[in-house]
Amino acid sequence: MTGSFGEDWLALRCHLEPVETPRRGHFAWSANATNDVQWSEAPLPDVLSAIYARRLIRAEKAGTSSLPEIARCYASVADIAAFIASETDDALLADLVWGLSLLDWSADMEPAPTQAECAPPALYALLKLCFLPRGGTDETIPLVPAIHHRAAVGDGAAASQLAVRRLRASGLAPALRGIPLRGEVVQRTGAALLFPLYPREWTCLRETVLRPAEASRA
Repeated sequence: MTGSFGEDWLALRCHLEPVETPRRGHFAWSANATNDVQWSEAPLPDVLSAIYARRLIRAEKAGTSSLPEIARCYASVADIAAFIASETDDALLADLVWGLSLLDWSADMEPAPTQAECAPPALYALLKLCFLPRGGTDETIPLVPAIHHRAAVGDGAAASQLAVRRLRASGLAPALRGIPLRGEVVQRTGAALLFPLYPREWTCLRETVLRPAEASRA
């Protein structure tokens, strides 16, 4: 996962250790400390949320209307639902993040195998619609970092209410007013916003939380 944040090309590895990208696809050690490095010994969901929060800050500073994310690999709704439900191994995922960040992802990737359809968790679908990358929706939905912040601290009620207001202000019609969840499942939902989602599954998010007339819009 990479992205052009103004003049900076910010890859996921830039959040793990002090590196810079003098050329796209090439890394060099950074001589200066950088606030982009967010990796720590904290639980994995906290680290992922810290990385996502940093990318939101960078997007705001760059003046982008949405997250300028470009991904070579994606997570499916089923993958993300498993992570949110704590059915994955966080220690193994952390190790994989480090190992896979060193690979050259510029080559064409094999298509992912077709997976069984899975309804996304409603809170995730609601929040993710507020942070789709460019091309993820026909509408322009301004970034509201407070939505992610409230989820990262486990306040699902506040996060979902902010998301509903943001979507309505952008011309969409959520079919709910809020989701009164709290605690770890909400924190993991906030962390899961970092994962690139298969483009083919964006419609699934809309069908989960928007009114039928809105969900059917491509």
